[in-house]
Amino acid sequence: MVERLLLSLTESTSIEESWNKIIPALGPSSRISIKVNCINPRLPSHPEVASAIAESLIKSGVRDNNIIIWDRSEGNIIEGLVRCGYKINTTGNGIRCLAVTSRGVGYDEDNRLKVPSVDRDFPVTRIVSQMCDHIINLSVLKDHGISGFTGSLKNFYGAIPLWDKFAVLDVKRMHKNRANPQIAELYNNSLIRDKVRLSVCDALLGCYEGGPSGRPQWANHQLLGSLDPVALDSYGLDIVDTKRRETGLHSVRTHAGYIRTAAGLGLGTDNLEDVEIVRSVLG
Repeated sequence: MVERLLLSLTESTSIEESWNKIIPALGPSSRISIKVNCINPRLPSHPEVASAIAESLIKSGVRDNNIIIWDRSEGNIIEGLVRCGYKINTTGNGIRCLAVTSRGVGYDEDNRLKVPSVDRDFPVTRIVSQMCDHIINLSVLKDHGISGFTGSLKNFYGAIPLWDKFAVLDVKRMHKNRANPQIAELYNNSLIRDKVRLSVCDALLGCYEGGPSGRPQWANHQLLGSLDPVALDSYGLDIVDTKRRETGLHSVRTHAGYIRTAAGLGLGTDNLEDVEIVRSVLG
């Protein structure tokens, strides 16, 4: 599924050609990070999908130890990489799997992400600022009780210290007014905006009510991918809203105003009439 996604997205005949269109001058020394979402152990970015993306990069010539699969936490009683099926690897061999909380990672106080609407700037994880050249953004298909939908754009809330011990006020600030425009403003920082090369949504399963921590409610059997994170989130929101209508629930599109804000900032388009949608069916 990952390989078909890449081939269809780039209109290529080989995985190597696909990745070289997505990341020009890709080679053994390229440093790639894959940002997964492990806030919900019942519905994370599946390790199998992240591994398949990493293996396709290796197939295209990237050295395995130059690939980092990451999220904010190694693991605790409610979330984190380990609870979601990932195995931490901080060694010099194989694909690395790190958390922002892993020893030697943490935050870069010299590189901060500005969120003007709440008059805050946050140190970004060193994985983003120092340890990678390019980012693959691997989100999950689910609604969100505050922002309506959580996908590619909101995934980078995991790159700043929102859930640290003394960050309660920042959590509230970053979710005020349904997190609009905060989600868009955070993504619009160059360290994120200019490093993300590909956005993928793990839509094998989905949650349309009770997200982001709710259980998966249906098997959607899809992977979604785009070079435009705004278009991808708009499309994912449509899928969630369709399931909500089918079950008699109200639309959450008006709650997800940050998607329109992101389009206004030039991060992509939220008008799906301007997007070419390519569907590829396996099996």
